[in-house]
Amino acid sequence: MHLFIFALLPIPRLTPMLSRCTLKEQKMPINIYILDSGEKLDWLCDEAWDLPFQIYALETWLMQKGKDLEPGNYVADIGFDIRKDAAGGGGVLSSESMAIMGKIGMDLYFSEYPSVQ
Repeated sequence: MHLFIFALLPIPRLTPMLSRCTLKEQKMPINIYILDSGEKLDWLCDEAWDLPFQIYALETWLMQKGKDLEPGNYVADIGFDIRKDAAGGGGVLSSESMAIMGKIGMDLYFSEYPSVQ
């Protein structure tokens, strides 16, 4: 599996903005669930629709919680909005995160939504 999302911003610059992107149970933008049953496992980044923030939060979740899941059929569905001021760049999903996703059997869905602002 190869997924490349190139970034111009280093991760430390995203950290202060993650206050809008907490690891708590809410609603979209990131819905993590079991594919076969639809059972909800977690929700991340309520109301933070910027993909770079979401990717960072997903990686944090994978390192803290996802790595401990038994192998199965999981989905991380990211609802995102196109940044109007984007001039390239974006989030980076690390090979370490992709390895965890491969090990536990997690697919990554990208659900694009119209501007929410």
